[in-house]
Amino acid sequence: MADAVEKQTTADYWSENTAGTNPFSPEVYWLAIPRVQSRFQRQAVAGLDYESWAYYCVGEFLGARAPVARALSIGCGSGVFERELHRLQAFQQCDALDIAP
Repeated sequence: MADAVEKQTTADYWSENTAGTNPFSPEVYWLAIPRVQSRFQRQAVAGLDYESWAYYCVGEFLGARAPVARALSIGCGSGVFERELHRLQAFQQCDALDIAP
């Protein structure tokens, strides 16, 4: 029973604290600061010339196989990254799950 209560507490917290807001805004998310974001981006894509992490994932992991028939995203939050992958036609269908409603 305690486990169910802890899960609900976690889900409630994330629903109340990020729902309806931009969780990646500079006011609440350090990685949204442009200089930090630029440095992180260069490191995340191993110095390769990709516009974003989503482009890197599609280019390096999917390549000519894109779009894949189905993708799974666990802990998707508000789905910003998943929507970007969809825009890049990385998949035909995506199951995106998060503990918070």
